[in-house]
Amino acid sequence: TMTVFIAVYLVQEYWEAFLKQDVPFLPKTTPMIAAIVGFCLFSMFYSSLLILGWKMQWSHKRLFALKTLGGTFTAFIGILTFTVIQQQSIEVFPDQLKSSMVTLGAAQCITAVGTLLFTWFVLAAYREASVGFRFERLSQPPSSPWCSKITKTTTIPAAARNCTTFFTKPASACTSPKAGTKSEEFLPDWITMVSEAEEEVAQLVISFLINQTTIYMLTGEIPGLNSDPKADNINYWWAVMCVFFVFAVVLFCCRQRGGEGSQTGRVLQLSFALASSWSMYRLATSYLDSIYPTNVPLSRFTTAVTITCVSIMLMYLFDKAAGRRLPSKTQSGHDSLESMKYTLALCFGVISGLAWQRTVKFAVHSLIEGISFLSTYSLASELVITLLVS
Repeated sequence: TMTVFIAVYLVQEYWEAFLKQDVPFLPKTTPMIAAIVGFCLFSMFYSSLLILGWKMQWSHKRLFALKTLGGTFTAFIGILTFTVIQQQSIEVFPDQLKSSMVTLGAAQCITAVGTLLFTWFVLAAYREASVGFRFERLSQPPSSPWCSKITKTTTIPAAARNCTTFFTKPASACTSPKAGTKSEEFLPDWITMVSEAEEEVAQLVISFLINQTTIYMLTGEIPGLNSDPKADNINYWWAVMCVFFVFAVVLFCCRQRGGEGSQTGRVLQLSFALASSWSMYRLATSYLDSIYPTNVPLSRFTTAVTITCVSIMLMYLFDKAAGRRLPSKTQSGHDSLESMKYTLALCFGVISGLAWQRTVKFAVHSLIEGISFLSTYSLASELVITLLVS
């Protein structure tokens, strides 16, 4: 949750500042410039996951920070970038696709789905390029790593004499191993950590675009990351959330029967689960905003607290139910159970982090507007406070 909060808060605020910048010697930020700059930033951050993982391959703590914080940063940069690309594609291409057989609305829906497929292709191409570059260029450790090898020392206690009786073995065989220490190198699996970070990027980006494409096909609008579509019927969000959840469960069952080795199946399963969590987030924000239509601070704070409490409660109940009713006697069963726990933790962490980000963002804006000095330099004040809060 904290990782998502820090990543989405920093990325969203600095992205909005980039879109609103009005520097005399720089061109105005148009949607085309935003798409190009965002795509370059996403490519740079995505490739840095591999390079930094290779340089820090002997530090488990740094690799874990790279996987969580670096992967989440990259994912939200991708979400903002591909959202701009999807919005511009819907505005530009449908006029070219429109014909006597295809209406403008159908052409716009086809363009939205095409953008989703284009995003999937880009992420798959980046993934294959990362794997190829890893085995061709990064097979050997770096000559100047950013951390040294960790030596794990194991204490060997004094053992009992290893003979049974004096009559079955000669006295010379009755020796007692000496107590001491044994040193061995502890090398974390940096390739696995980097692969998991890249998969998490793909899952977050694809799941958001799946949710957003579905919203566009049903409501005709693309809400983006930090705005809510105008859906009057709360049951709509329940239906969308349940549909995505059913898809995730079906994919999980299919992978249990056919094997869990497919990376595509794993990404799709988590993408639909995350798409369901995005819908849960939209449901909570829409419902609580309708309860407190005039009190925005109370609405956003109540949303954050509600989502966090529900997430903790559901995770606790699932952990108890899984421990009692789903005993994992085999390694595959244990891995499946851990995969389910990780999926739920990721889904609830994403929506909780987003909810708290909306709350803190509104509080910072209110603070800046209430102080005359900060309001004079509102953009710079917002960027500095964002960095300090994160």
